[in-house]
Amino acid sequence: MAETKVLIGEKQIKYSGLIPVKGVYKHVKNFLDENGYDPFESRNEEEVYEDGKQIIIVLNGDKKLSDFAKIMWETKFVFEKLIETSFEKDGKTMHLHKGNLTLETSVVLATDYENSFEQTAFQYFLRVMIDKFVFKSYINRAADVAKKNYTRFEEKMKSYLNMESFK
Repeated sequence: MAETKVLIGEKQIKYSGLIPVKGVYKHVKNFLDENGYDPFESRNEEEVYEDGKQIIIVLNGDKKLSDFAKIMWETKFVFEKLIETSFEKDGKTMHLHKGNLTLETSVVLATDYENSFEQTAFQYFLRVMIDKFVFKSYINRAADVAKKNYTRFEEKMKSYLNMESFK
């Protein structure tokens, strides 16, 4: 079984107002692509209620650092009370949704994700020793990179959602 270390534990970005749903999704997917993660969608649900639509999307991304370690990224989009609105700006009709958005992101570092050291007790012991003494600085650097990626992600998403073009 792979050893996991939670680097970012379900941090949330909340936003309320005009939301370009497709734009938010593309922005997150592009961020994962640009930073070397391999994005894939694990959940996509849409429900219609009296007070608007609710859309839940879970976008995952894996970034293999080596045969021994990888970073797993998960962003959950929760769009609530979405009501489609359209307005004219600079002679163009814009179609956006008005509602609430919660982006919940978690980042996990997994070592020995292929279970190559899990066959005997000695191999497990060997893996623990390698983790603690040999690859310690490597794992710490990978964790720092993942945390910096999340900080940039948070800044980009907040600035994207608060752009003047949606107000």
